[in-house]
Amino acid sequence: MNDRAPTNADRRARPGVGERTLGLTATALAATLAALLLARPAPTAQAGDVSRAGDFVALTADDGAGEDILATIDQRTETLLLYAASRTRLELLQAYDLRLIFTAARSAARR
Repeated sequence: MNDRAPTNADRRARPGVGERTLGLTATALAATLAALLLARPAPTAQAGDVSRAGDFVALTADDGAGEDILATIDQRTETLLLYAASRTRLELLQAYDLRLIFTAARSAARR
């Protein structure tokens, strides 16, 4: 028979009920999160057609919500234009100056 009282080292060697419960809860939450993430596929953006004509590049893509997007790059002016494309019209969504974007990216990379 062991008449010795447990020491702090003995208590640390054996996890208590609270530590086991915390570990099981963390494992269950991780498994639930993994199941939820794997159950539904993430939306993907897929490029359609890419065409090049002179200084212009055009790319079509699906925006993930069923709308078509047309992106054009004018290499002379270094401009990216994004359009919402439908059967009957194009609507300009945004224009970007690529020089400014790349300059800002270089500055951020140096920090």
